[in-house]
Amino acid sequence: MKAVQFAHFGERDVLEYIDVATPKPKNDDLLIEVSAAGVNFVDIRERMGVYGRPETHVGHIDLPHISGLQAVGTVMEVGPSGDRSRIGAKVMSYLPAGGGYAQFAVAPAKLSVQLPTSIDETAMAALPTQGLTAYLMLTACPRDLDSYWRGTCSGHGGFGKEAAICSQHRRGLCGGLQ
Repeated sequence: MKAVQFAHFGERDVLEYIDVATPKPKNDDLLIEVSAAGVNFVDIRERMGVYGRPETHVGHIDLPHISGLQAVGTVMEVGPSGDRSRIGAKVMSYLPAGGGYAQFAVAPAKLSVQLPTSIDETAMAALPTQGLTAYLMLTACPRDLDSYWRGTCSGHGGFGKEAAICSQHRRGLCGGLQ
């Protein structure tokens, strides 16, 4: 399969379009044929070598590395203990180990959500990281951050947009969840 990987840290010029072996799903993981992948600040900072350093206290990747924390695709295969009824389904997946910048990626079943076939795959590929982060910030933080996120972050990148939407739905301002 084709993939975009980097073998050392740096700017965009370290990215290589190469042939690699198709990964195999383990346990209940899903093998998805990727139709859209989100580009995220984490992916960029990993490539630059900012993550995985002791002083950052976040992330660790082994080189060479295929980035891509979020992807949409069709389930082609499941691991030995996987749910075979998911084969053929379109899913949006969060990929903690990366791998979305490839024709095929292994996605944890529990971090993959089935999508309707008519949905915009490109828009959904950008949702897992920003959407999940916004949701967790608004539901897990000990103080009320709704007005902060709506007033401060709305319109500022993917996370700010998702935070504003989650905040509105959480408060019932859009007829969403209370």
